[in-house]
Amino acid sequence: MQACVIHRGAQGGILCHNGARLSLHQIHCCNNAASGLELRSGGRANLEGCHFYNNGRQGVMAWQGAGVLKATNCEIHSHQMESGVLVSEAKAILHLCKIYGNYGAGLSHNKKEIYSSLNTRCIIILREFLFRIQDLAELNDAIFTQTIQMGSS
Repeated sequence: MQACVIHRGAQGGILCHNGARLSLHQIHCCNNAASGLELRSGGRANLEGCHFYNNGRQGVMAWQGAGVLKATNCEIHSHQMESGVLVSEAKAILHLCKIYGNYGAGLSHNKKEIYSSLNTRCIIILREFLFRIQDLAELNDAIFTQTIQMGSS
């Protein structure tokens, strides 16, 4: 899918599951009742130059046994209920992404079984905290060279 706008979904914007593969290029996913993009049950996605904003919950969720989430040059911002990105029981590779202006964490990582890998040069600007790690989760091979944390204003 390329250069599309997905908005005002009664639930989420895009759901990818049951082993489906999704490739999104320069899409805007906004103003959906739940998450902008949800990956689960083996669903995987490659995102390039995409924008996720003003969704009801997270901008992007990879959870419940999702496949790999790969995001490059994406902006994920202005989610007023949850974090920008939620990763749980999945692997996420984020490169040159900007994650800012979300309610809680820029990135929330849960569950220790599967590791998340963050490729560096992402800019994460937030209100409260940079990452929320729960359930003894580990961020394996995560190196943050260009992350920015800003306090509440």
